[in-house]
Amino acid sequence: MTSVSISDWEHVCETFASFFRGIGEVQIDSNQAHFNSFSDDVQTSLGLFQSGAFAAAMPLHGIESSIDTVVFDGEANEVRLLGPSVNYTYRVPPQLLSHRGE
Repeated sequence: MTSVSISDWEHVCETFASFFRGIGEVQIDSNQAHFNSFSDDVQTSLGLFQSGAFAAAMPLHGIESSIDTVVFDGEANEVRLLGPSVNYTYRVPPQLLSHRGE
């Protein structure tokens, strides 16, 4: 498990890219890190912004809020997003893990 402050943006981006590698499309730039599942899979996405804002979409729900800490849990295939008024867990759909052979 890796916990990273959103203020350490470079580390957030490196860990984000590694976490989502192989299970969808990842785009990183100076202001955002964004994951989209492949178009023929379960439609899901997670976007983190250097400002601390985030947006997540899963089948049947979506959320937008602000965070200060990102916790990447590779064993549980989860990203926890923590902020003053939010504790959100993004779980990678099991269908996507087959791209990694899990």
